[in-house]
Amino acid sequence: ILVESTNGNIGIDLAFIIGAKDYKLIVTLLASINLKHQIILKAFGIELVFNDLDKKMKDDIQKIEEIIDILVVSINIIRNIIGIGYYLKSKHSKIKMSLAISY
Repeated sequence: ILVESTNGNIGIDLAFIIGAKDYKLIVTLLASINLKHQIILKAFGIELVFNDLDKKMKDDIQKIEEIIDILVVSINIIRNIIGIGYYLKSKHSKIKMSLAISY
């Protein structure tokens, strides 16, 4: 299971790749996300989890703790992999983390 916190674009990139690999992807998004992105993600069979802006990061971390196998974070939000990575490593020492670069 892969989890991505996204505004849509990275989630769509991952959905395309994951569709070919038969992995499960859960995308956490703001409730106000563009409807076009929602439709595209759902078309790939991606599970969408909607959060409020005020508690998005807290909700994302909680969801990740429940189901995480692999953490993939976009390089343009490197602070997320550092912060979330340190936190998750302290809870799950065998977790694997990876960076994904979207062009």
